[in-house]
Amino acid sequence: MRDHKIMRTLVFLISLVLCTSYSFSQDSSSLTFKSLTQAVGFYQLQKLDGRSGISVSFQATFQINNHLLASSVAVGYGILNEEEILKNTIHTFFDINLLYGREFEIIDNVLIEVFSGIGYLKQTKLKNASQGSSLNIPVRAKLMFAASDRVRLGFLTQFNFNSKNNISMYQFFLQFEL
Repeated sequence: MRDHKIMRTLVFLISLVLCTSYSFSQDSSSLTFKSLTQAVGFYQLQKLDGRSGISVSFQATFQINNHLLASSVAVGYGILNEEEILKNTIHTFFDINLLYGREFEIIDNVLIEVFSGIGYLKQTKLKNASQGSSLNIPVRAKLMFAASDRVRLGFLTQFNFNSKNNISMYQFFLQFEL
């Protein structure tokens, strides 16, 4: 019951941010829809000897002057027990975040975006059906190369600090500037 309330609250907050951002972007030139990012890579679990799996994430970013506001969603899938192939325990996670960040240009066409915020993280072990959800503090950094005016390629790293099991993600991404 508590998990559903947390999830509904975060979905409401994300919807509110997106709706108000869209309405303000129609009236004001300072708030704009900046980019969409799609990433794929792997993740590692801190409490389970660095067990890993594959992960995918998506991020929508808005810009107000030099400030970045973003919402991100990530999912992951991994096997926890590789030694006993027939008795594998599958680990999955779902992560949804609201983020604040800044962008810095290191050199020409090489940029870094740094984000942090708050989110909701749900982790599941499918074999024994144990699961846990918690509030999440994500810290995300994107190192990117501007391939053109509208396309950026790069490397994304994210650390999810939470009470269940900290997760670190390492992904390659493609970002479309709008």
